[in-house]
Amino acid sequence: MSDRAPDTGFSNGRTVYNYNRKVVTLEKRLKKIDDEIQEKEKLLFSSEVNKKQRAMLRSEIRQLDLEYRETVRDLDELRKIDPLS
Repeated sequence: MSDRAPDTGFSNGRTVYNYNRKVVTLEKRLKKIDDEIQEKEKLLFSSEVNKKQRAMLRSEIRQLDLEYRETVRDLDELRKIDPLS
């Protein structure tokens, strides 16, 4: 007989599912932030924007870049963890 509980497989499956869900969520967040940065950069380099608006866009891009880097760090840390440990 095994010393494992009958629901160990279910529990491990749920743990892996939750882990994968967190990874996918962070990846989607990265994609969203990257899309926002691309959009703001296009606007930044368009001729329709005045100096004040450019300064505001640069500030927003910097903030998004910081958020992107933080999310990448979170994702890297999460990927280092074994979901079943």
